[in-house]
Parts: sequence; structure tokens; C-alpha cells
Amino acid sequence: MEENKVIVPAIPVVGVNYTMQVGDGKTVVFQTHIDRDVTQGDLDALLDKFRRSCDRQVGYSKLESVQSQIEHHETQIAQLTAGIKSVDAKMEQRRGLAEVGGGRRIAPAEAQKENVAREQAVAAALQQTEQRDRLQRRYDELKAELEK
Repeated sequence: MEENKVIVPAIPVVGVNYTMQVGDGKTVVFQTHIDRDVTQGDLDALLDKFRRSCDRQVGYSKLESVQSQIEHHETQIAQLTAGIKSVDAKMEQRRGLAEVGGGRRIAPAEAQKENVAREQAVAAALQQTEQRDRLQRRYDELKAELEK
């Protein structure tokens, strides 16, 4: 019996590899073959298509990075806020005890030290909030750009 053989004519092609780092150790690799006699315009169109796709992936990587930074600042804000509330509660408790005569009087230096620590924590929380808000605006800009 004779086997049916399919003969494929040899078509000269060029292999195209397009590699791009998109952030956080991620790499995008496109591989294709294109007719060796392709026009410059068609080759440029293909490479531009790859580049646009990579640019979007870079944008998504930036978006993830900014989101992570926002979450970090939110954690810092929560910790600072909890610290401020704790200092406030301690100070309030001492004032209450001192008023009813059951607690020791707070030395002015100690009260001043607590006030300074509280003010520093409030300033740090405000700074973290401002940074988070800046990052949130950047996140919104990046997201809007990617949705175009």
C-alpha cells in the first residue's frame, strides 16, 4: 500500500522574538514566524502590536505595585491611629483617676512627654495619609489610562 504523503513547500520565514521586562521580575515573550519577504510596514505593525501589548502589561504591573504601596500606608495609618487612641485612653484614664483622688498625679514632664509622642504620632499619621492619597490618585490615573 502506498502512503499518502503531503508535501509542504518550503516557505522562507523569519523567526521573531520580542521580549520585555514588565516589572516585579515578570517577562513577556512573544514568538512568531513571518514571511521573509514581508514589507517593512507589516513587520513594523507586528512589532508595534507586541509593544502595545507589553506596554499594557507594564501598566498593570505598575498598578499592582501602587496598590501594594497603598495597602502598606493603610496598615501604617491603622497602627498609628491605634497608638493614638491608646495614648488618649491612657491619658483620659489617668485624668479620671486623678480627679477622684484614686490615682497618682501626672508629673508635668511626663504629661509633656505623652503630648509630644501623641503629636508626633498624629503628624506621622497625617503624612502617611497624604502619601496614601497621592498614591490613590496615581492608581486612579494608571487605571484610567489602561481602560482606554
